[in-house]
Amino acid sequence: MTATDVLAIYGAILATALGAWDIAKYAFERRRLRVTCYVANLYTPGVGVTARNRIAYSIANTGGKPMVITTLGGALRSGRNFMFLPEDVHLPFTLQPGESVAVPGPMPEDINDVKHFLVHDALGKGWRSSTKIVKKQLEARVAKSA
Repeated sequence: MTATDVLAIYGAILATALGAWDIAKYAFERRRLRVTCYVANLYTPGVGVTARNRIAYSIANTGGKPMVITTLGGALRSGRNFMFLPEDVHLPFTLQPGESVAVPGPMPEDINDVKHFLVHDALGKGWRSSTKIVKKQLEARVAKSA
């Protein structure tokens, strides 16, 4: 084995390692949101519970780039969409990597008509959340009050 062969093998190994590093870096830096919806009661210190059975969107930026959130809402089984303007947070807002926020909103009139909840970013991508958690929590609250 000559010095040229050793250098060629070293160069191939180094190029492969750097290529794998670039692919891994790209995968970890891509845009990702984790959206979860749940039932919440709004509580004001000194006053107590001010609103019951509201929907709360828990939004976390799990990607490596800042994300701008533009709309909150959902999709109905009829094919139509709905959205709302939150009272506590002004849209649009930016979530930095690793940052999360909980945004309360009005509960849909009939949760069974909701296909999924949606959060849209500035690039138009919709990030979904299932309705299963909300339905189970509402059923538990009804059973508890009965």
